[in-house]
Amino acid sequence: MTVETYALYYNKELVAEAPASVEDAADAAAGLIDPANDRFGFLIVPDFYYAIPFIANYGGYIFGGSPGSYDVADIGLNNAGAAEGLTAYQAFMKENAIPETLTTDIMQTLFAEGKAGMVVDGLWSLKTFGEKLGDKLGTAPLPSVNGKPSPSFVGVKSWFVSSYSVSPQWAMDLAAYLTNDENARLYYETTGEIPARTAVTAEIGDPLYQGFIDQIASGIPMPNVPEMTPVWEMDSALDFILQGQDVQAVLDETVEKIEQQIAASGK
Repeated sequence: MTVETYALYYNKELVAEAPASVEDAADAAAGLIDPANDRFGFLIVPDFYYAIPFIANYGGYIFGGSPGSYDVADIGLNNAGAAEGLTAYQAFMKENAIPETLTTDIMQTLFAEGKAGMVVDGLWSLKTFGEKLGDKLGTAPLPSVNGKPSPSFVGVKSWFVSSYSVSPQWAMDLAAYLTNDENARLYYETTGEIPARTAVTAEIGDPLYQGFIDQIASGIPMPNVPEMTPVWEMDSALDFILQGQDVQAVLDETVEKIEQQIAASGK
């Protein structure tokens, strides 16, 4: 029905143009950083959900295989690429004075009040930011990491047909009707969410949506398998990494915990 991801928001009054790379982002942010007065150049919540470009673009991965046929015994979150990428992440966060305790609410407030030049956030914040910043608001795909387009997790909202339905054909017809071009267009006009119908997405003329539409092209699906649940131990790993602990040691310990939890679940 719809597709969603996160992208870059920037305040045109503070940042002249969207940065093409994280190096450009750091350069643009440098003159804006004044933590003592709650002013920042670039903000991103220190969660695994948002850190995936620094892992994937250096050769790390969650599970081996591919969507639909993941090898959950093959975890690439502590390989050499992941360690190198999260070492770069550690340095980037420190260089930009991004608080290790930053929360989504605080980040959104700072940006809406004009106290942050750039933030990484989802389409769900577009209305609030638009109301607060007006013509000063811009969006763009995520800055590249390690010379490559930055992937982001992409999720979808879908209609499902129950296998217990007494009228499966009617149910499928309804699902098809609710997601056809006409109704996808209506749903977008009503909710502002990006439709999964590419023909309808191509019709969207709002430039603030273009940053997200462009980002979706570089997106990766979040593994839709039960073994993904323990992977969120990576949030704690990032906490330790941002506290300055050895990246490889933290990742080795975290992956061991993930493997233990997967084994305990009987998978």
